[in-house]
Amino acid sequence: MARRAATNGGRNTAVDIVSRCLAALPGNYALTIGIGSLLAVALADAGMARVEAAALASMLAFPVFLIVLLWAVHAARLLRAWIVIGGGAVLTNAAAAWLAASPGTAG
Repeated sequence: MARRAATNGGRNTAVDIVSRCLAALPGNYALTIGIGSLLAVALADAGMARVEAAALASMLAFPVFLIVLLWAVHAARLLRAWIVIGGGAVLTNAAAAWLAASPGTAG
């Protein structure tokens, strides 16, 4: 019984734990940066002052980070967590960079 719980049905739990930690911390950080920067650029484009948009986006990024962190640790499938966090990080950062570089952007 103890041996089966330690191997998680033949899977290495140490690798799973390290992978979840990598998804939950640096992966989540990249996702939160993307969400925050996308929100800041979108708010600035909507007419809000750039300083206020950046401050509001930074404040809203804290609960996003916490929610994604808890979800990454609790997700039933590790691959799904990596796809959502990694894909979301790439997409949000790319969208923020594209929106910031597009003509007509405030700033």
